[in-house]
Amino acid sequence: MGDRLRVFVALPVPEPQRRVLADYLAASARAVPGYRWVEPEALHLTLRFLGSVETAQLDRVRAELRRVRGEPFRVGLGDRGTFPGRGLPRVIWLDLAEGAESCARLAAEIESACRAAGVPAEARPFRAHVTLARARDRCLEPPRLSDPPRPDPWTADEFVLFESRLRPGPGPRYVPLERYPLGGRA
Repeated sequence: MGDRLRVFVALPVPEPQRRVLADYLAASARAVPGYRWVEPEALHLTLRFLGSVETAQLDRVRAELRRVRGEPFRVGLGDRGTFPGRGLPRVIWLDLAEGAESCARLAAEIESACRAAGVPAEARPFRAHVTLARARDRCLEPPRLSDPPRPDPWTADEFVLFESRLRPGPGPRYVPLERYPLGGRA
């Protein structure tokens, strides 16, 4: 008892779309080494970051997430952006050209499920994006990057509860704990 896992809920980016972005991520990592670039297999769209959660509470979260209803929807990656929007960027990301409203609705359902499981409310407003890189140092110049490729849109037909296992080197490893299908449920 008392074990904790670092977890989040996300839409996985499918393999074909990850392959399209892989060369861009590798070239960006060579061009702008002051950022830790996401490995292609780790690309995802976070719907709710929960952080460190005790296993007993995680069981409640899993049960509440099973109650979330939603229909499959199209997702298309869009333009590159940064957080914060002004000043020295700490995060580089891609927004959505398609599916942002559906993502926001699903994220709201997931937020309600997490709150029903006793997780404190998320303080930040939801913004659909796929993180590409995080700054290693806060004193970096804004990066000069080529425009990212535009992978084909895909249908999001599930969301996933992931464990984030921290490790040295290329960044955390994301392990699926449970998959939740969208649509077709009674």
